[in-house]
Amino acid sequence: MKKILSLIICISVGASVLAQKEDIKAIKTVYAAYDKAASKHNAEEALRCLTTSSVECYSKLLGLCKTADSTTLAAMPAVDIFMTLTIRARTDASLLCGMNTGKDLLLNALQEGMTGAALPLETITIQGDTAYATVKSSTVQHRFVKESTGWKVDLTQTFAILSQRFEIVTQKLQISKQELCVATLKQSGIEVPATIWEPTCKK
Repeated sequence: MKKILSLIICISVGASVLAQKEDIKAIKTVYAAYDKAASKHNAEEALRCLTTSSVECYSKLLGLCKTADSTTLAAMPAVDIFMTLTIRARTDASLLCGMNTGKDLLLNALQEGMTGAALPLETITIQGDTAYATVKSSTVQHRFVKESTGWKVDLTQTFAILSQRFEIVTQKLQISKQELCVATLKQSGIEVPATIWEPTCKK
């Protein structure tokens, strides 16, 4: 009986290790596919590599880009302010107002090179249907989620990390979220007119 139990345990452990190796391979594959598609501005292909929550996040951003005024933005996390101002500055107003879904905004962001992957993945840790991966020379963790169609890149993790870093910098420099966002955009060579704080689209 002990031999049988030992054999069952060995088979179970072996199957688990094999499954994890397959998951790691799939995660690296989807990350590489997203990086390649994003770098070539192949928006449709890149979109297929992203989680549902990533698209939902851009639905929220689209609403802010269209209708949020300075008061509304001031109450938002710094990363939402930064993304809203970036999109307003880099997207034609008529094009932005013509968008209906978060998918429309995300596709445009991918086409314009506003988002993408970066360095190769190193350590990958899998926790059920969620995985975290580090990249070389960085403490930033990328998150992946296993959906019905396979492993996907989750951009919401990146937004959460950016938000934390914005908060740290604002406290260290004793400046407002708005000031930091504007300064960051200007350092990137993006013009920031006063009208950028006004709603882009008429209700």
